[in-house]
Amino acid sequence: MKLKLSLTLKQKLFVIFVLIGMLPFLAIGTYSYIKSRDALIKLGFDNLISTADAKRVHMEMFYKQIIRRQMTFTEDLMVIGAMKEFTAAFNAVEKESGAKYDNNAKYNDDLLMARYQEQKDKTFGVPDNIIAAWWPKAKTARILQNQYITANPFKTGKKKDLDFAAEVNSYNVVHKRYQGIFRKYADEFGYSDMFLIEPDTGFIVYSTAKELDFGTSLMSGPYSDTGLAKAFDAALKSKEKGFIVIEDFEPYAPSYGNDSNFIASPIYDGDKKIGVLAFKVSVDRMNDVMTSNRSWLTAGYGRTCETYIVNANDMGMRTDSRPFLESPDGFFKAIQNVNMDKKAIDRMKQYKSTIGSLKINSKIVKDAAANKSKVSGFSTNYLNTPVIVTASPIKIDGLNWVLVAEQGEDEAFEAVTHLFYAMLILGVLVLIGVVAIALIFSRSISMPLSRSINNISTSANEISATVEQHERTASQQSTAVNETTTTMDELMASFKQSSEQAKNASEGAEHVMAMANEGAANLNEMLAGMTSLKERVEATASMILQLSEKTTRIENIANVVSDFAGETKMLAMNAAVEAVRAGEHGKGFSVVAMEIRKLAEQSKKSAEEINAVVIEIQKATNTTVMVTEESTKTVDREVELAEVAAETFGKLSGVIRSSAENIQQIFLNIQQQSAAITQVVEAMNSINRSVKETSSGITQTKQGILKLDEVAKDLKQMV
Repeated sequence: MKLKLSLTLKQKLFVIFVLIGMLPFLAIGTYSYIKSRDALIKLGFDNLISTADAKRVHMEMFYKQIIRRQMTFTEDLMVIGAMKEFTAAFNAVEKESGAKYDNNAKYNDDLLMARYQEQKDKTFGVPDNIIAAWWPKAKTARILQNQYITANPFKTGKKKDLDFAAEVNSYNVVHKRYQGIFRKYADEFGYSDMFLIEPDTGFIVYSTAKELDFGTSLMSGPYSDTGLAKAFDAALKSKEKGFIVIEDFEPYAPSYGNDSNFIASPIYDGDKKIGVLAFKVSVDRMNDVMTSNRSWLTAGYGRTCETYIVNANDMGMRTDSRPFLESPDGFFKAIQNVNMDKKAIDRMKQYKSTIGSLKINSKIVKDAAANKSKVSGFSTNYLNTPVIVTASPIKIDGLNWVLVAEQGEDEAFEAVTHLFYAMLILGVLVLIGVVAIALIFSRSISMPLSRSINNISTSANEISATVEQHERTASQQSTAVNETTTTMDELMASFKQSSEQAKNASEGAEHVMAMANEGAANLNEMLAGMTSLKERVEATASMILQLSEKTTRIENIANVVSDFAGETKMLAMNAAVEAVRAGEHGKGFSVVAMEIRKLAEQSKKSAEEINAVVIEIQKATNTTVMVTEESTKTVDREVELAEVAAETFGKLSGVIRSSAENIQQIFLNIQQQSAAITQVVEAMNSINRSVKETSSGITQTKQGILKLDEVAKDLKQMV
């Protein structure tokens, strides 16, 4: 069955060279890529963790500084004096300015109401009757808010820039003395507001920022349930100096409902608690800390890295997210694809902040908050973007915060991506080089092999044609040898017949010779007695007639021998020709053929001599017949004839003896020719067997050449 190959030798060599060239590269490249990728991933996490640790330490230091400043500021004599003075002046406000306020109460209340209406409009999610809840019941609060808020020439958010109200009273004098100092202090250390709170009633006797909480009571006023009120209550209840409480972010109505963070501590004059000092920590300052003043790129944050703080209790953000700060429109467009409460989105749009509204659902952050330990890994952020995340608790007393640092996977592992493409490009280049080299080497091997196969195929075709010619010649020779063998068999049979006839002729000649001797004896006896001549002559005549017949047969045999000798000569010549054509195998046969030809020539000569003798015998016989006939006419002549006959019989005896000898020699020659013909037949049979063997060998050679041609074709297809 012919083997079918799907690939040629050239293609297989090409594939093998490519595999030999590429497999080591793939193995080493894959191993190197995996190791490098793991190292780069670890480096990405290490960089993120380092960034997170730095921000965590920074934030912890930020609040530690706030705490230290709080403690220092609480013990400052100026603050103690300011607490006393503001408390006394606050208590004198209604007495000193109440009548004047009442003279124009409706106008003043309308102005104040307009400010509260503005507050309501800018506060997210408050009920329509919220103003009634916010409206200050204490007249002192309305007077101070009128003087420092509605009558304040500075815009909302800048009210702290007013040091002295237009009306002269004790409070305004004290305010003028301290406002500039406290404002500078708050601005320098990143506070949104500073409060001095009277401990017995909870009134805010001083506020730097002058929001709507100014002059209200944190015990009974509209903001008694806020974070500031909670911080005040904790500081008020403390029994130790240096106590500091930090209240976590939560919505604060006086700040338009924005999430606010407060820190508070009691103020002591000696051993007496005379008030509470509180600060509202600036979100902007915290954002600056977490965002490196929004200089993410110069700070090495890249395109997507950000750090933010999450409250472990409600998982709400405590600082703004980077995507929001960089592009609010892009942030809100992206967050539409996230399953988030629409109210939370509206609140972020209202306050232009993600603090308190954006909830973090990352399992990594939750695990870090629950286990109070650092956790890192892969996750998706609040925008469903794949990121790497590290989260660790922030150690600030009173705050259950977790600092989160995350970076987009694409950017974090950008080096891995670059490495992958570099390896890919290198692989392609190596593949191109390997393919080129493989093509060169496969061609250098296959092309000479292909040429050799073509030469083999051509030679096989030529040899096949020659063998076919030899096969035809051998077939023709085999046919000729078969014909020659058949002819020789026929000749052999003829020679056997001639041999039998020659044997019979020899026996007849011997008999004739015996009769001739007997005739001679009779003639001698006839000389002794002529009485019985007539009977003897008649017998002689009869015997002569038989002799005539014998001689006729001898003549026929001689003619046959002569013809056979001629045919034998022709066969010997043909055999000599065939022997020449048979080459080495016919040399011995050529010698035999020459001997046969010589014997044939001798046989022909002997036959001619026998014919001559037979003619003479026939003449003598005819004469004897005439004599015998005449002997009946006269006895005298019988004597003479007897004498002549005696002489003739003497001669005839010699001739008959010679003929017998010749016939014997012919018999021997025929036997020799028969033996020679037998040898010729055996030689022809040997030649026939050789020719058949040669023909069989040529056939096998032809089959081998055909197989060689098929192999050459298969190799050609393979190459």
